[in-house]
Parts: sequence; C-alpha cells; structure tokens
Amino acid sequence: MNELREYFFETRKMGCLLAVSIVSESQMEAEKSFQELADFVQKYENIFSRFLENSELSKLNRQKELMVSDIFWEVFQELEKVVKETDYLFNPLVQIKNFGYDRSFEEVEKMEGNFAEQNFPQNTNFKEITIEKENQKIILTENQELDFGGFLKGYLAEKVSKKFLKKFLGSIVNFGGDIYLQGRDENGEKFLMNVFNPLTEEDIPLGKLENIALTTSGTYKRKWKNKNQEISHVLNHQGEPPSSNLISASILSPSGGLADAWATVSISLGSEKAEIILREKKLKFLLIDKNGKIIKN
Repeated sequence: MNELREYFFETRKMGCLLAVSIVSESQMEAEKSFQELADFVQKYENIFSRFLENSELSKLNRQKELMVSDIFWEVFQELEKVVKETDYLFNPLVQIKNFGYDRSFEEVEKMEGNFAEQNFPQNTNFKEITIEKENQKIILTENQELDFGGFLKGYLAEKVSKKFLKKFLGSIVNFGGDIYLQGRDENGEKFLMNVFNPLTEEDIPLGKLENIALTTSGTYKRKWKNKNQEISHVLNHQGEPPSSNLISASILSPSGGLADAWATVSISLGSEKAEIILREKKLKFLLIDKNGKIIKN
C-alpha cells in the first residue's frame, strides 16, 4: 500500500488563486481530480463572469430576461436562499462597476485610479426580480444587474469538494480565501486551521476543523483608488462603500455560499452590528477591526 501524502495544486480562476490540497495514496489520482475540478470551475466562470460579453450572466443583465440553463438556475436558487437567510443584507444587485470595478481586478489595478465618470442607476430591490420557476426564466427590472461575487467562490469551493474530492481521505479547497475543508489530513487528524491577521501579519489559531466552510472577507487586499477615494470590493446592501471599522471577517458554516455571503455582510456592517447578527444566527466568527481588536465566539 502506498503512503498517504498531502498533494498541493494551484491555478487561477475567476481572477483569484484556486489552491487545492488532496490527501491521497496516489499523486496521479489526485492530479487527475484536480484537473477535473479546475475544468469544472472554468465552466462556471464562463457562465457567471460579468467581464465576458457572451456569458449567460452578461446576457441576462443586458436583455433583462432570460430562460437560463440548468447550471445557472441551480446556482440562482441557492443565491436566492442566501439572500433571504441574510435578511437581504447580502445583495447581489449592488453595482461595484460604479466605483471602477468593471473589468478584471488585474486591469483595475493597472488603471491607478484613472476611471471614467460612471454613475449607473441601480435598483437594488431583490424582491422586484420576477422568477418563473416553470420555465427557469429570470426577469430583471430596469436598472437591475446581478453579480454573483461574494457568494459564488464559497459556493463552488463546497461544490467541487463534494463532487470531485470525497473519494480521498481529506482535502482543502481554498478559492481566493473561501475555503472548504473535507475529511482528515495524512495523519488522520482534523485539519489545523488559522486566520491571517493583516495588522500583525501573524496567524490566529482557529483549531481543528473538518467538513465545513471557512470563508474570509477583508478590505486589506482587493482595493483600489477611485477619485482619490480608497475603495474595497465590499459594498453595503444599498450599493455604497460602507463606513466599517472591520478589516477582516471570517465565518464558519456548513454552507460555503452562505459563509461567503456572511463574511461580506459582516465587513459592510462593522463589528458592533455584525457581532449581534452573527450571534443571533448562531454562526461561528472571527472579526478583526482597524485597531487590531479581535472579536470571536
């Protein structure tokens, strides 16, 4: 019998690093599963990217109504559940393109704040979307555009773990900070996980975890300048840059998409409101504010 080892793979998808570790007796089998996983994620990027003119999402946002594919419909149904579970605080209708994020983040960084004036009107009322379940049709109202950011990577981290990696003793999928942990490490132990503190540049121990999503959202990485204002990728549910004292929010949940959404919402709310709501929802969390204070349960 071959020795169990943890094999590491990485690629870039959806503008982020997709890093996967797989505990297996066979490097070849692990590598094959990673490639299948990466190809699967690419299919979702082709459907849900707002930067691809012919993606299904771009077509829906342009045409305002579309009978969508089975994949789009499945993801949209999960998105709808998450929106309702967060009491509409997570809002996929906010338009980050108003603040210059209308192309890949690599291109946004190269612009160095030199963005054309943009003020797209936005209708952020999710309840005004018409959903025809019998024929999988989604109808947006005027000034509505969907954006699956803040949800899709967490959702996919869980989905690919369960679809491609369950046959292995254990695995970790880390999709741009949205992590899904499955099974055990090469010693048969739960995975020992940490959260990075961007102020001290040290890791904060979370303990040993298995079969759970751990997602982190922060304002310290994906940010840029627009009209001399520093903007992060997180907006509040009304589509405005939040006045938040948080720089990092990490959430534990069985659901990858829900954990991703709550991490985004927490950043937008700030520590006081986020802590109250997360405790009410019985979610495990670790929040770091701008002064270095750590709030956790």
